[in-house]
Amino acid sequence: MRLIHVVLFVLLLIAGLIGWILVSPEPPMSTGGPHPEISGMSVGGDGLARVERIFWLGFVLQVLFVILIHLLVALGVASHNRTAAFWMSLAGAGLVSLWVCWKIFSSYAQFLETGETGYFLGFPIASAWMMFGIWLSGALLAVIYVVGFRRFVFTVEDEAAFELLEAQARRTSRPTPPLPPEQTA
Repeated sequence: MRLIHVVLFVLLLIAGLIGWILVSPEPPMSTGGPHPEISGMSVGGDGLARVERIFWLGFVLQVLFVILIHLLVALGVASHNRTAAFWMSLAGAGLVSLWVCWKIFSSYAQFLETGETGYFLGFPIASAWMMFGIWLSGALLAVIYVVGFRRFVFTVEDEAAFELLEAQARRTSRPTPPLPPEQTA
């Protein structure tokens, strides 16, 4: 199976999951209810009850998006440059991203069950994972790109082949005749 077919399969899974979430019954109190003391204000009610039907579907959706991102990165690398070292580094970055997703969801689930959370740099734990974990795990992809650029993206062999192609194109192209003076102005 070609990589593009795997990307298509993951996209179909994402579409199916989104469709499943869209047609699932509306959670109780999803639009809120009247506040018992302050008129004009709404309350959300039990957070765990609102998300229990689709909470883990949201987690699976996030996992599929992380997989899709990493597959698209792989798709951007020429197939002859997708070495074992490339796949290992991409898999490592993917595992870190999946771990961060798990920490986000599990810390949020723990908060919904207990109503208590810790804090990190002024953020509740689940929010801190969102703020710092997501971009740090994504930064691993940038590190792979920068460190592995000459090894995976544009190798010395790729550059030599490009320069040869460029030289052949220059030799076979006909020079364009100069424009008459009245058309140059």
